[in-house]
Amino acid sequence: NLIIGPVFDKNQRLVSRFSRIRGIPMVSPLSPYGGVYLKNNPFYFMVKPSKEYQIRKTAEFIGDEFYDKHFIVMGMGSYDHLDEANLVGLVRDKFYSTGYYRNTDVNLFTEIDFEDVRYWGMKEILMQSNRENVVFIPSNNQPKISKAINNLNTLADKYDITLIGLENYQKYSSIEAEYYHRLKL
Repeated sequence: NLIIGPVFDKNQRLVSRFSRIRGIPMVSPLSPYGGVYLKNNPFYFMVKPSKEYQIRKTAEFIGDEFYDKHFIVMGMGSYDHLDEANLVGLVRDKFYSTGYYRNTDVNLFTEIDFEDVRYWGMKEILMQSNRENVVFIPSNNQPKISKAINNLNTLADKYDITLIGLENYQKYSSIEAEYYHRLKL
């Protein structure tokens, strides 16, 4: 009546085909790589959505929720190799498609490299005191992220800051959990 699994990706194709032919619902409990099977098998369900789906839905949420805030993409060097680089482009497109940007002369979308501006640049140049500053850090470099979040935490005394991060941030022991709460991660 129901197939749960298989656990390993290499068996997904065979089991998905069997599921489709027999009309048996198939639940993939672990693998986020079932995109092909989702398209070819209406009985295929994923517990963990694909990275592409997560990125698209995150971009939609950010675009709907923060389009009128000061959105800052804080790079840590090149991030083009990360899947989340697509998120930056999707968010930019969503923001500019709202029409809100055409009706304001305030810069609401800024891309910077933390290596270039550091703490004083963020404080003096980047942060806006009259609106919420939403910071997205597309990086998986723990030491650099730790340094940036520590700096943002210090700036949270004076500025309204919301941090948007990647799912692996919760694994970083070098960052105080209190900072996540303070920055509304």
